[in-house]
Amino acid sequence: MADGTHFDLPSERELGRRYAAKLFEAKNNFPQPVVDFKIYNNTYFNVGSSIDNDPMSARIDGNVTAMNVVSIVDSAAHGFVTKIDDGLGSFTLKADGSLFNGSYTKLAWVKLASSSYVNNLISALNPTQRHHLYISGGKPAAGHGSTTTVTYVQSPSVIPVNTWAHIGVVYDSVAQTMGLYMNGVLVSSKTGVPPAPPATGIVDLQMSRYGYGTTSYGIDGHMIDNKVYNKVLSPTQVSTIYNFEVPFKSGY
Repeated sequence: MADGTHFDLPSERELGRRYAAKLFEAKNNFPQPVVDFKIYNNTYFNVGSSIDNDPMSARIDGNVTAMNVVSIVDSAAHGFVTKIDDGLGSFTLKADGSLFNGSYTKLAWVKLASSSYVNNLISALNPTQRHHLYISGGKPAAGHGSTTTVTYVQSPSVIPVNTWAHIGVVYDSVAQTMGLYMNGVLVSSKTGVPPAPPATGIVDLQMSRYGYGTTSYGIDGHMIDNKVYNKVLSPTQVSTIYNFEVPFKSGY
């Protein structure tokens, strides 16, 4: 809405994409994402249910705080994506601290310019809880813990640079299993994984960052459509989301 009042053509197209995405979720009986990181009207935005964890004043700026070296670029076939340079840029948004106390699913699209950095996708370092989905040495990995971060799953293969990849982790707190996905396929799994130590209150969820002052822990490349669910997605659901999104890699 360029004038802040009327729907312009880009806004109408954005609404159409969102309706299509929600119809897709309903058709496949998917839960609503708690976090759903999008870009529209040259603004970063969270359209997941955790939008309610931010004050109304923050919603004017899209509920997402962009830090350091980040920008929005039009990738032609993939629409608008965020570009993060040299592991410096990052994003934070508010989320319920209990989000990762039990089962959860994290999904994200990423295209690395290099593997020189830790390349965190969706992570956080809170007072009582740490959790991370990241890429180290080009290999995606994930885990959680308390004051000591534990990595439970890691891909045996690297992500080629300058290539879009869909990365995800699914943790089942009842079965105590964790699975790592690349491009809709399970590539690593672990049993006997205890739940993360409980956290409470409103905390910062971080994308392309892990903690503060850790400037080498961010993405060097492009990232879009980070999603977090407070539920277990099945292998079929992860694969279905990947196949739905792969033509444009933009979440629609």
